[in-house]
Amino acid sequence: MFTERFTEVSRGDWIMGSMKNEAAYLSYLLRVWQVEENGRYVWHGSLEKTGGRRELYFIDPDDLFAFLHTQMQKIEDSQNDALQGREGV
Repeated sequence: MFTERFTEVSRGDWIMGSMKNEAAYLSYLLRVWQVEENGRYVWHGSLEKTGGRRELYFIDPDDLFAFLHTQMQKIEDSQNDALQGREGV
């Protein structure tokens, strides 16, 4: 569904529309490449946090996606806790 929406609008329009209600933002440079291991090709990847020089390497794409999910979940949990705190006031 995301892909369908993205292809319906220009990149600039999508960025502007998606960031109107922005509460948090994560930005990484993603690199993926294939490596031959034991007679077969496998994917490896890295993430570099923009604005910094810290680069994380992943030998399994599932680990890379799990890392991203964990980062997003931490922010979401923190935001939801803050919202619940405001509602209790």
